Amino acid sequence: MIKHVFVSVLCLLTLVNCGGGNPTVDPAPTPETNNTVWLEASPESQSFDATALAAAFMDGHYTQAGVVIVNDRLIYERYRGIGTLETEALESAGWGQLVALYRARDSDSLANSWSMAKSVTSLLVGIAIDRGEIESLDESASSYIPAWANDARKDISIANLLDMRSGLEPMCIDFFSGDLQPCTSAKDAEAGGNIYYAGDQLSACLARSLDLAEPGIAAWANLKVGSFLYSNCDSMALAEILFQATGKDLQDYADRYLFSPFNITALWWRDNVEVGQRAGNYLGYCCLDARPRDFAKLGQLLLNDGGWNGEQVVSKSYVEAIKKIATDSIVQREPPIDAYGLQFRTLSPQAIDSQMPAFPTAFSTYAAAGFDHQFILIDFDKSLVVARNSLYAPLLFAERDGVDNDSERKMHLDIELATGRPNIANTSFTATLPEGAELPVTNGFSIQQFLYDIVEAGK
Repeated sequence: MIKHVFVSVLCLLTLVNCGGGNPTVDPAPTPETNNTVWLEASPESQSFDATALAAAFMDGHYTQAGVVIVNDRLIYERYRGIGTLETEALESAGWGQLVALYRARDSDSLANSWSMAKSVTSLLVGIAIDRGEIESLDESASSYIPAWANDARKDISIANLLDMRSGLEPMCIDFFSGDLQPCTSAKDAEAGGNIYYAGDQLSACLARSLDLAEPGIAAWANLKVGSFLYSNCDSMALAEILFQATGKDLQDYADRYLFSPFNITALWWRDNVEVGQRAGNYLGYCCLDARPRDFAKLGQLLLNDGGWNGEQVVSKSYVEAIKKIATDSIVQREPPIDAYGLQFRTLSPQAIDSQMPAFPTAFSTYAAAGFDHQFILIDFDKSLVVARNSLYAPLLFAERDGVDNDSERKMHLDIELATGRPNIANTSFTATLPEGAELPVTNGFSIQQFLYDIVEAGK
C-alpha cells in the first residue's frame, strides 16, 4: 500500500502559519445516484447481534464508515465523524484545527480508496478482455506501450503488471528535482514507490527499464519478469494500456461499463499535467472517491461471480481467476501468509489474543486494500462482504491558475524546498486520517480485529 511520508502536509490541513489559500471540502455527488439493489435486513434475521456489530466501531481508530453485507443483504452500516478520543488526540498533538473538517459524516459522505483503486483498475482490465479490446491476460503489454516492443520489456505480459511481477524497478520522487527516479529507499520501494508527489506520475513509470546498469538499490539488481514487487508504477502502466486499448480514460470507461450498472457515482484523481489522457493521467494505482456503499457493491460483484441485477458486468472466468490467487499468486514468505495477484490480495492472519489461532485463516479472505486501512473484504465461503474506510476530506482548493477546482481532482503537492512546507494555495490532496495526513497520533486499528469482531457478532 501507499506510504505517505510528507509530514509537512499537516500545514496544508491546518492553514496555520502557512499563509494563503482557501481549502474546501468537496461535496458528495447527489444522493439519488446512490441507489442500491440490496435487500436490507436486520442483523438478527441473519443471526448477527447488532450490539456486537456496533462494538467494532471504536472511537480512537478513525473509522468513518463500515458496511456489512451477508447473503446479499445489507444487515449493518455505520457512519461517524471524528469521535471524542480522536478529537482529544488531535488537540493534544496541537492539531485541533483539523477537527471541524471531519465532524459530520453519513451514508452520502465520500470516502477515498487509496490503493483499493488498483482492484477497480483490474476489474476494468477484465471488462476490456471480455469486450475484446484487450486480447488476454497473456498478451504482451508492448501491444499498447510501443516503447517496450523492441527490448526485454516485450516479455512483460498484462498479467505480469496485474500481479506486480513486471520485474521493473520501483520509482520514487526526487524532492530536489521534482522528478521520479529509481527508489533509493527500500522502505519507499516496498510500499510501492512514493510517486504521488510528482506532477507527471506516468511518463517515468513507462520509461522504466529491465536492463539496469546501476539500480537505485542493489537488492533490485536481481529483479526479472516474474519477481514480485509491489509497484504503483505497474498500475499506472495498466491505466495507460486501458486508455490505448479502449480509447477511453479510466473515469469514462468505468462510468460506462462498471459504475453505471451499480448506479455508482465515483470520482477518480489524476496527476497534474496538462497533457496525457485528459489534461492529466488517471491514477490507476490510487485515489477513487466514492461512497462506502459503492465500494461494498464491488465486493458483492465478486460474490455474485461478476453479475449484478441480471447483467454480467465482469465475466465469471475473470472472477474465477481472482479467486485463484490464493493458490497461484502466493507471495513467498516464511511461512507464506498471503497472496497478491490481479491487483487483489488475501488478508494476512494476525493474532487476536494469546488464546486463539491467528485470524483469519490464511488465504480465506480476499481484499481490495488501501493505505490508511481502506478495505473491501470478501469471504466467499461465508457470503460476506465488509467495507471499511477511514475519515476523509478531499481537500480541493477553490481556484488554481484561474481555473475553478471544485470539480477537479488533480493531485498536486507544491513543496517549498526552503521551508519543507506545501504552498497550500496550489496543493490538492486526499487527506485521510490519521496516516494520510501524517498526524502525530496513535491509531492502533487492526483490520483483522475489526473483521473478527464482525464475524464473532454472527455466532
